[in-house]
Amino acid sequence: MSGDAVYEMIRRRAEQAGYTTTQIQQLGGHSLRSGFVTEARRAGADAHAILRGGRPETEKAKGRPYRD
Repeated sequence: MSGDAVYEMIRRRAEQAGYTTTQIQQLGGHSLRSGFVTEARRAGADAHAILRGGRPETEKAKGRPYRD
């Protein structure tokens, strides 16, 4: 699935859920990945295991792709 296809799927579902245009513009594939990693860390998952499955695209993302 291409990045454009992911964005279009997210946009469509957000519209159906009643998100505003401004909110929709802030969503994307990175939001999904970051949210997954953040929630996995909060649930106690090992950071290295998450990173193996999450395939961060940049060295910067490998350093800390989640929010506390």
